[in-house]
Amino acid sequence: MARPEAPPTPQPHGPPRVRPVTLPGAVGALLLGCLSFTPSLLPRGGILQGVVTGILAAIGYGLGVTAAWIWRALADRGPRPARRRSWQLLLAGGGVLFCNAFGLGQYWQHRIRALLGVTDHSVPHTVLMPFVAFLLFALLLLAARGIRRVHRWVARQLRRWIGARAAKAVGGILGRREPRVVRRGDRVQRRVRPPEPHGRHAVRRPAPLQHALPALQ
Repeated sequence: MARPEAPPTPQPHGPPRVRPVTLPGAVGALLLGCLSFTPSLLPRGGILQGVVTGILAAIGYGLGVTAAWIWRALADRGPRPARRRSWQLLLAGGGVLFCNAFGLGQYWQHRIRALLGVTDHSVPHTVLMPFVAFLLFALLLLAARGIRRVHRWVARQLRRWIGARAAKAVGGILGRREPRVVRRGDRVQRRVRPPEPHGRHAVRRPAPLQHALPALQ
């Protein structure tokens, strides 16, 4: 006698877990964040520089994640967790790279202000720049993940009415109607075809080959 199956244990519904930052995304965010310190035509203050850095870092994160997804698709493998040493190297090298980019950015902005004769410069805004950039980057990342979560929820809701079976049914209906359309088109062509001329305007057609052979003999 078969034993009755045990009912599935209900999973506790807790608060949604925050997904960690991926290594390819962090590399992309670091590279574009450092490129945001390149010289501009007009001098940028600390707050504006933080906004530009945060936006470019978010774009770089998306590009890094997309590049990693394409690479996994080409290699035909799933995502792998990053090693701890990789994160350590990224933190060490990224810190040095960001500090150098920040210093060069401040030097270039100082030269631009000197060329344009601008003397207004706020040191507190410059100190707040990294915090503004990080805050804006985190907000944009959370907003993107929220949009993705809403998209998945809407897709799950739509699967109740639209799915693979519906696609097959629609394809079957179109496949059945296609021969009818072809036959109808053939009938229309036959009806539209002009009548053949008779009498002296008639065009003589060549005789078939089997009737021409006895004459040649």
